[in-house]
Amino acid sequence: MKLLHFLIIIILVAISLIVVLYIIIPITFFVQPLQATIVGYDLTTCYAGSHEGIIQTLGHCKTTRATTTGNNSYTLHEGDKFKLDVSVTNPNVFSIDFDSASTTFDKNAVEHHYEGCGCCGIGYVFSSFESTEITVPTTCADDIANSTGETNATVQIQYHINGKPYSVSASQIITILPKTGN
Repeated sequence: MKLLHFLIIIILVAISLIVVLYIIIPITFFVQPLQATIVGYDLTTCYAGSHEGIIQTLGHCKTTRATTTGNNSYTLHEGDKFKLDVSVTNPNVFSIDFDSASTTFDKNAVEHHYEGCGCCGIGYVFSSFESTEITVPTTCADDIANSTGETNATVQIQYHINGKPYSVSASQIITILPKTGN
């Protein structure tokens, strides 16, 4: 009987050590930041003939692949409304909940929020050891290419782990060409 009690205690101690070593310590001490990369864009309005590789469906345009120029920037046209596609990779052993995301531009483009939009946010979860593609802005807004030239688009994604806030950023140069077509 004493041997059975001893084995039960040993098993409980072993389970406790596993929980501490593989769950509590990594979450508390070894948090790896998320990694983000802008991988493309979706047009929400377009002009006939202004972009190559566009599929038009239900009044919206969506590129099959982001068009790049010689300087590895994405190419848009003045007046285009668009959203950026961002790949977010979680290198941690635990999932992370998405809080929010925003886009800023150094010039030639703006993020436009719709008046009276009462939509709710999107609840992305970044699963452990996986990549998740999100679209930014997520709801109630579009990015607008408002003048020609280059702009540096920066997406910032906010999240939290154990109540502590974190953020990750990704940037991409976008070339905005003069408006063509209608």
